[in-house]
Amino acid sequence: MVNKAELGGYSEEPFFKTDKDYDQGRIIAWAGDVERQAQLFWSLAETLGERIDYLLKVELDVNEKASQWRRIFGNILLSDLKVAIKSHDELFFHDSGFQICLRKPDSGEYFAYDEHGIF
Repeated sequence: MVNKAELGGYSEEPFFKTDKDYDQGRIIAWAGDVERQAQLFWSLAETLGERIDYLLKVELDVNEKASQWRRIFGNILLSDLKVAIKSHDELFFHDSGFQICLRKPDSGEYFAYDEHGIF
């Protein structure tokens, strides 16, 4: 099974770059393979604390006009998030039908893992 970013011949070497098109710059990153992406995901999640806000967007339909997404959001303990994801990590780090954003509630700092497997 390949990471969703590796589909379609994607073979980019690991990278990170700064996107300055936003008021508060952001970093875009690809660790190079699914195992390193998973390690990066959990390393970033750990920095957010024990209670995390989440936004999960699940792609319902893709057509020539646009994608339709279902949004699910709330607050979760990091330990519960780990159980949920690790019980299905073969899908989580490989399926391209979702985006997830995890946010630190008190500061608003966050990271997103998109449908292409890119942070």
